[in-house]
Amino acid sequence: MGLKRSGQHFLRPTLLAAYVGVIGMSPGRVVLAVVASPADHRLIDACLSSDDITVVAAFSVKEALEKQAEAQAAVVLCDTDVASAWLEAVGLFSGVVPPPRVILVSRLADSQMWVLAVGAGAYDVLAKPFQATELRWVVRGALGRAADA
Repeated sequence: MGLKRSGQHFLRPTLLAAYVGVIGMSPGRVVLAVVASPADHRLIDACLSSDDITVVAAFSVKEALEKQAEAQAAVVLCDTDVASAWLEAVGLFSGVVPPPRVILVSRLADSQMWVLAVGAGAYDVLAKPFQATELRWVVRGALGRAADA
């Protein structure tokens, strides 16, 4: 079984849920980031770590769905550069129980994409590049909605 990177820790995928419990973090404070590169993960992790949010990286939608089964992340950040079929990805995550709030991140974001994404069940769409404060604000909102559900 290979090791996977989560924040600054390397974990076996089957130990991910145990890791969240052992270090005392609530699964509701976990964000799954489906990103194009480790550098993107580090950037998102740096933006959210000040809010005590654990960011788990996945580099494909398939890997993200596998990790979601164990991590039970309340929010999924999905880069459309990774999930070119992003409408399908939103649908796949909406079928997960409990469904996470999906935030799409795209360099091609516009109002038409936002309407399509939200209509398909996404929580929001962020245009790249984004400010750290914008990312924190949207993720906090999604975490709050997930906690209220």
